[in-house]
Amino acid sequence: METKKQTTLLRWSVLIIVIIHILYVSFYDLIVKENTIPYITQKYKSLFVPAGYTFGIWAFIYVTLIIYSIYQLLPSQRNKYICNEIALPLMIVMTLGIWWGVLFHLEMFGLSMMAIFGMIIFTYSIYRSVRKSILYGESEKLMLFPFSILLGWLAAAIIANFTIWLVATGTIGSFLSEIVLTRLIFVALVIFAITFSFKYWDYLYTLTISWALIGIYIARKDGEGAIATPAFICSIVLILWSMGIFFMKRQPRLEDLPRR
Repeated sequence: METKKQTTLLRWSVLIIVIIHILYVSFYDLIVKENTIPYITQKYKSLFVPAGYTFGIWAFIYVTLIIYSIYQLLPSQRNKYICNEIALPLMIVMTLGIWWGVLFHLEMFGLSMMAIFGMIIFTYSIYRSVRKSILYGESEKLMLFPFSILLGWLAAAIIANFTIWLVATGTIGSFLSEIVLTRLIFVALVIFAITFSFKYWDYLYTLTISWALIGIYIARKDGEGAIATPAFICSIVLILWSMGIFFMKRQPRLEDLPRR
């Protein structure tokens, strides 16, 4: 009985913290009305920051997280251990997201990058746990959906945060021009995304990053072709790769999975 109560409390806590996170990011800019995230990104213009509409993906991510948070409360999922296993990491990710918002609004970009890095670490922990559960046939494939997208978007977000920090500190251009650095970042990001996607056979991860690159192309296509063109090419590469992953079915061998 005590375990049942703990499980119920844990899972309701997940839903509550996810809602608190969403309420914070949704209304903070409306309440403060100064030094908002759009204002800061315009203040420290970085070539890597995508067009504003691109950030609408957060709404999609939040919808999927709300759906998951309700799903894990269903009576049919009560005995599913994976929901308990990822509950604490998910709450940490949401809490770090709030701290990122606070730090970014205060223009403490170095510390805000640490917050995003922490979000990546714990989201990756969730991703691995859920994926393992799916491969063992204990969970549905759709359960990985929100975490694939979140992990991909955080990969793009931390780079955007990093380039804003470079602009804010005046570091950009000290060793490499911003255009050259941004192009190198594109190449590194594509290589990393494809490597990750190949390891986990995950097309959603690369599609999410391609969404960010398309946003950069849209933001830079008028007057900044030196950035827009490479961004567009890299996005097409990732889209084609994602299509290949989607249509090529690969069944993992259970003997390759870590022992329980």
